[in-house]
Amino acid sequence: EWGLEAGQFFKEWRESKHVIEPFKVPDGWMRFRSMDWGSARPYACLWWAVDYDGNMYCYRELYGWGGKPNVGTGETAAEVGRRICELEKKEEHVDYGVLDSACWAKTGVTGPTIAEELNNELYQKGIVTFGKCSKGRVEGANAFKQRLIGNKQKDGSYKPALYFFNTCIHSIRTIPMLAHDKHNPETYDTDGEDHIMDAAAYACMSRPWQPTKPEAQKPRDKYAHKEAPSVWAV
Repeated sequence: EWGLEAGQFFKEWRESKHVIEPFKVPDGWMRFRSMDWGSARPYACLWWAVDYDGNMYCYRELYGWGGKPNVGTGETAAEVGRRICELEKKEEHVDYGVLDSACWAKTGVTGPTIAEELNNELYQKGIVTFGKCSKGRVEGANAFKQRLIGNKQKDGSYKPALYFFNTCIHSIRTIPMLAHDKHNPETYDTDGEDHIMDAAAYACMSRPWQPTKPEAQKPRDKYAHKEAPSVWAV
């Protein structure tokens, strides 16, 4: 198990429980993406699927790291937007995206914001754009923890409500390693490699909806038939 040591923030994390083999996501499940921006530091974009019971599955990650922990690639927002377009196929039917609300900050300039640059690339390719995430580091950490714990079963055990495909290697690497913040023990360390966790928190805080399970078709009775219409000779 990664990071099972003193000071670990997400003590509920278990690779044996929360990391699974990839599978084909059913067409009826809801999909969305969440993103934390970074250039000098890594950016993190995660794709999620929600099943008919409301469980979340992270089935893809795009992590912009420069080969070393907490080092980014220096890519521009437009370049990252094009990467997202290359990975995301229109037939995925992604319903929405959430991005760090700080990406809309003008910071005293009149030019396009990070969010505008990203969304412009997505819009041109017909890909669903990003909206602002809900902020709240403590609340996001709590929502993520709740999903790690999951729902109580009839036998008293708990079944997780959040999973990662084992192809999401940086998610599996960084989330368990996060420690408590030195200034606020209610959340994870802001100096740690927290970019994927931030994106996951935005996902949990976005109130992803549970898709409606299609009704199963009743088996057809091969003996049932409609009464043939009467034919009268005139």
